[in-house]
Amino acid sequence: MPDASPVRAGMIAQSMLIIFLHDDVVESDSSQAGHTIADEIMNHWSENNDGELQIPEEALQGNIFHHFTESVLEEDPICGRELLKGAYRWVAFTRGYKTIHHSNFESLRSYLDYRNVDIGDNLLQGQITFACGVRLSEEEKAALKKLIHLFADHISLMNDLYSFHKEYEKSKSGWLLLNAISVIQQVNQVSVVTAKRIAQEIIFDLEIQFHEEFERHMDQKSLNVRQEKWAKGIAKCLVGHIYYSVTNPRYSGPATKVYDSTA
Repeated sequence: MPDASPVRAGMIAQSMLIIFLHDDVVESDSSQAGHTIADEIMNHWSENNDGELQIPEEALQGNIFHHFTESVLEEDPICGRELLKGAYRWVAFTRGYKTIHHSNFESLRSYLDYRNVDIGDNLLQGQITFACGVRLSEEEKAALKKLIHLFADHISLMNDLYSFHKEYEKSKSGWLLLNAISVIQQVNQVSVVTAKRIAQEIIFDLEIQFHEEFERHMDQKSLNVRQEKWAKGIAKCLVGHIYYSVTNPRYSGPATKVYDSTA
């Protein structure tokens, strides 16, 4: 998040650490969803009918993780709450992992509709909001709907492409394999190599569409200052995620080859 101040960048990094700790637990054992560190932090959180995150005062007391929540809200009571709401929605979503089966996905589109929530789309948008210090209204965000949709699809496919090897190896030990590559492979009855190539072509196409939509907004000057700052934030997040997916050993690692037929 290049637009974030050093303090906010640190807080975003801390939020990702909590998310990774939660994700590793529920991926290895879905029955633990609801019983992780993140669940403990958010146990008393809720959303009201207007989608506003409610955090009772007693939920800010306790260990260092609760202190993190308090620090985020002190840094920015408005945008900080959006960051925390994104994390809350994602953690709540993962509690349904135990009921998900690969056979539920009959097309790549149906998978991506699931995956875009699973990847933490709300969390990523909350991070962008916190980094930029700009909370858009629903009307302001609606103008960026296509950009956000392309961003979510791109994030999901990039993550799945570069994490497939790791997830495939773990599936041999009983882990549930939920990955776009395996969905493409089964829906189209193709090899893993071909499925990865199809995913890569879709990713390239999404990048072209994203660029065209972004440039359309910039050329037509259709956005206000707040929307433009947020749109630039989501573009930077997309580019950063490409680098992250390719280089981070959590997802890829030196042994991973995008078109390796043994993956």
